[in-house]
Amino acid sequence: MSGAACGKRIFDAERAAFFDTIAHTWDERILPRYENLMRMVMGAAGIDEHSTVLDIGTGTGHLIPYILTHRPKQVIACDISLEMLRCVEKKFQGNGRIRTLLADARDLPLAGESIDVILCHEVYPHFADKAVAVEELFRVVRPGGRLVISHFGGRTFVNRVHVESNYPLIKNDILPPVDDVVALLGITGFTIQETIDNDHIYLIAAVKPA
Repeated sequence: MSGAACGKRIFDAERAAFFDTIAHTWDERILPRYENLMRMVMGAAGIDEHSTVLDIGTGTGHLIPYILTHRPKQVIACDISLEMLRCVEKKFQGNGRIRTLLADARDLPLAGESIDVILCHEVYPHFADKAVAVEELFRVVRPGGRLVISHFGGRTFVNRVHVESNYPLIKNDILPPVDDVVALLGITGFTIQETIDNDHIYLIAAVKPA
């Protein structure tokens, strides 16, 4: 595995520093990995052995074991927090399929149309500029490639947790209504395949037209 630094690229240093401080307790904080919900996310992603998968906001890599069950060609574990990525590297040391990438979703050091599947799991509320981030995701995904935005717990729960948080930086990190995200994805060029918005899961699956 190898990490990439951002240099002078767009990078939210304040948010990166915040997530650095909680990286080593993150696995204790995340919601339980309900198997049925995870199957829904993986089913929407459509990963296969030919896929290069970009896991945006990978955190400590709790999604990666589920991705690996589909035997993808490569998993790019991307996060804004170096400490989170160090946890990923420790967990998956020696796994040649996994590459870590330190980057802001708004400015990815990746070639255009180089990714088959993008997973944004439990990270979309934290994007500093969602429109710019979505444009960047559209740039790097190949025609016919898929984008899945998901969050466990449902929008109402997620937003309440953030608003009531003791951390001022994330109080305004809101998960928008599905219709708002669908509209943004459509303007950017994605075609929507599936949406779910209930008390258990928030999920939007989209494809870049071939």
